[in-house]
Amino acid sequence: MTSTDRTPGLSELLSHLAGTVNIVFHDIAASADQLWSRYDTTTEVLHRIIGWCRDQGITRRTRLYFDDNRRSVFDLVLPRVDVTEFAEVVIAVPVTTIGRTGRGTTTDLRAAAARGVRIAAHGWSHIRLAAYDRTGILLATPLGGHYRDRLGGGAHEPLSDNEVLFQLVEAKHLETLTGACREFVLPHGCYNATTLALNQRFGLYTHLATTDPGIDTGQLLRPRFPVGAEDTTVTLAQRITDEVRTPWPDSE
Repeated sequence: MTSTDRTPGLSELLSHLAGTVNIVFHDIAASADQLWSRYDTTTEVLHRIIGWCRDQGITRRTRLYFDDNRRSVFDLVLPRVDVTEFAEVVIAVPVTTIGRTGRGTTTDLRAAAARGVRIAAHGWSHIRLAAYDRTGILLATPLGGHYRDRLGGGAHEPLSDNEVLFQLVEAKHLETLTGACREFVLPHGCYNATTLALNQRFGLYTHLATTDPGIDTGQLLRPRFPVGAEDTTVTLAQRITDEVRTPWPDSE
């Protein structure tokens, strides 16, 4: 996508809203035949999206998230991405992944933080904190909905409030590696009213990042746009444009 494809007014609308676009990547593959999940994408698509952000003039209003502490962010992304070009580059880390095969090590995380990458909590063990139906399909999370964990064979059992609090609190372990950790990236984007209440009661995180689409204007529940194997600059641009052009009370 080139500058001739520029969406009129996108940069200006984000400035008017004082808004930020949060774009989420998972594992990054060198080529399409190396993709192993529909949640992942290629380096080519990643850099096309970065190019689109430049063409739109929104890099300073864009955060790039890399969830799950994948090895690829350290090997394929950070060597080629200028971290200072964006509002932020964030690596979301489940604590128990640190040092595992295919994941970042403590040395990787400290080096990334020294370059200006922000390290965010992504749970102690990446347990999802919301309700699923019996087939494993994510449901809209009602107020007071149950917390759920995926167990063997696709079974689902509710977690207690203390088990959820454990995920929130123990993820603060990251502060011993890379300093202050003020954001919790909700595994699978899942949350409900009790998640919010526990976070508020114990004063744990300034922001809880979701996978709900939207423009980030500083709200507690931070919206994000996940990028998957089937996404392109065109599909992502449309999703962002649809959200940024949603009528806002102060823009009518």
